[in-house]
Amino acid sequence: MKVWFYIFIVSVLTLTSASINSNAAAPPLKEWQKCIGGSQLDIPVKIERLKNGKLLMLSNVDSHDGDISSNHGSTDMWLTKLDSSGNILWEKSFGGSSIDVGTGLIELENGNIILSGYSSSNNNDIPLNHGNFDAFLMCLDSNANILLVRVFGGTQVDLCYSLISYLCV
Repeated sequence: MKVWFYIFIVSVLTLTSASINSNAAAPPLKEWQKCIGGSQLDIPVKIERLKNGKLLMLSNVDSHDGDISSNHGSTDMWLTKLDSSGNILWEKSFGGSSIDVGTGLIELENGNIILSGYSSSNNNDIPLNHGNFDAFLMCLDSNANILLVRVFGGTQVDLCYSLISYLCV
């Protein structure tokens, strides 16, 4: 099932006494829309606008076809870089042979990318698993090459639901 990905430009409406009494409002103007993904269930999780105007989109995908060039097995994380018109510049899947779920995406000041999530895999891009699901952080360079993966957890279910950027000065 391909993902419908929408970017809307919202028009700003100045309120006057005439517009307050009016029942009609202008709809947002659509800048562009794209359908990306494959034939299975592919769900976008996070979209980040980069400093250069391009977009990064993190999705959880089950597809092995369409725009998705690879899948390690079961659900994988899929990171796509899009230009300002929604065209795919590059795409890459991350995960192992089991379920891998991405939950967070941040671009760092140096252009590196941090992904967060949880996984039940212990192979390919996820180096180990302590039991059931483990939380992880993955650091990528600006071209989605893996620089570092850290897995956190014990023998039970350990999930990571979000990621925030924090600068300690």
